[in-house]
Amino acid sequence: MSLKTKTLLALDVDGVLNVLKYPQRGCVSRQVGPWVVSWRSSTLKELKNFLSRDDVTGVWLSRWIAFPDHLKELSSLWGLDELISLRAEHPATAPAEFGLKPVRDKRFPKVSTFEARSGYWWKFRSAELLQRQFSDYRFAWFDDELGYSNHAKKWAPIVSDQKFIKRVNPYVGLIPRDIRAVEAWHEGGAK
Repeated sequence: MSLKTKTLLALDVDGVLNVLKYPQRGCVSRQVGPWVVSWRSSTLKELKNFLSRDDVTGVWLSRWIAFPDHLKELSSLWGLDELISLRAEHPATAPAEFGLKPVRDKRFPKVSTFEARSGYWWKFRSAELLQRQFSDYRFAWFDDELGYSNHAKKWAPIVSDQKFIKRVNPYVGLIPRDIRAVEAWHEGGAK
């Protein structure tokens, strides 16, 4: 078991908390900015319980970071604004994929991409920066695009003593069982 007793939980939005196939039974949907989001209240309840622990810190690791007003609105809607106040680093304040002129963050290589199938996916660098900043924490990450790149084996889905990295099915989203699994890992280490 690790000597690290705290966990940093990185969360994506789309495909993880925002279920991409809606309407689904048990999901609630609302408009946030220009997008419709759909989520499971049961998952949010489990997530809030886990994030309310003193030894767990939540951080957003999502494209929504580039749109702080919408992320704030979404976080408030979900009741997570008090529980997740941190945002991972993002390579651009306005990603070009959304038709805006990007302003590049120099901590990211020029070849950073928004494509998960690339070994240069921006989230890999963001995750590295998070691990450096929170070096005394174990690292957990839920994302629907993990595991696509053969170039990033370091970030392949895994459960070990130091990492809990899970790829979420974007059409199902995060479910309460996933939260219970990361909580068990947090409490007892890798099984």
